[in-house]
Amino acid sequence: MEKCNFSIIVPIYNVEKYLSLCLDSILSQSLSNFEVLLIDDGSSDSSLSICDMYAKRDSRIKVFHKKNEGVSIARNIGLDNACGEWIVFVDADDLLEKRALESLLACAERGHSEVALASTDVLAFDGSRQKYKSFEDCEKEAFLPIKHYALWGYIFKRSLIEKNKARFVPGLAYSEDRVFLYSISLCCETMSMTSDVVYVYRKNSNSVCASGNGVRKFEQHILAANCLQKMKNEKNYAEQIIPLLNKEIRHVISLGFYMFVSLPFDYNDLRSVKKIYSAYFKSECFFWLCFAAQFFTFERRKIQNYFRKKVCV
Repeated sequence: MEKCNFSIIVPIYNVEKYLSLCLDSILSQSLSNFEVLLIDDGSSDSSLSICDMYAKRDSRIKVFHKKNEGVSIARNIGLDNACGEWIVFVDADDLLEKRALESLLACAERGHSEVALASTDVLAFDGSRQKYKSFEDCEKEAFLPIKHYALWGYIFKRSLIEKNKARFVPGLAYSEDRVFLYSISLCCETMSMTSDVVYVYRKNSNSVCASGNGVRKFEQHILAANCLQKMKNEKNYAEQIIPLLNKEIRHVISLGFYMFVSLPFDYNDLRSVKKIYSAYFKSECFFWLCFAAQFFTFERRKIQNYFRKKVCV
């Protein structure tokens, strides 16, 4: 049997509207030596049927059906069953460009790197397409600090992942990719980048990130920050790495506040996030500073938008 170059892992949950488009973009790659691991995370729509239909058509597709436990466990099942030399993650509502695998592999081989990253476009709600993340061609560069915190447009050497037992944190649905990338970055000295656009991220109002539960979003980011804190304390890292991890921990906490105050909340919600924060981090001063900074930023925007509308009238 021919050696498999790529394992493409696709977690799936109720994405029947876009799934065929995603799979078609994967199967039309200019390089064909890959396997596709479709992890159906307990979908209640026709997503599983679509997966099974494609698997009957193409022997490179493997379908795994499980109860709904979240994207992190779904991706871990993909990693546990992957056979390819390289790992690629694709979200089921996104698209791969035709030469995506070819470009990423060439980039990694050019720089003799275990990780490679390429540019990404975004597909807006109105169907327009724009540049989302763009990277200059670079054969080799230090991985820390990370250039892009989503998994879009990356390939990873599977031997690097397995050697370091890197997996996603079960139950983590926000910033789970950020935590995974840091776990990889701490054991990978260099990466390669290319300006080639290989991935198209679709804005989707039904995605997990579009959830309106601000308390849950806050809790998830605090859990992610705690994971980074544990990661920092696990080993004696190089002196220059600790400040980077500390900065990232503070950023993830602030991001949680940003997600919380961007949505409607009341006093009980504020009490809930205070309790969540205090379970992992003890600096009450930092809590109120973060909350105030994000709250007044959003209040200022509301005031600006109010007067902007009045002027327009």
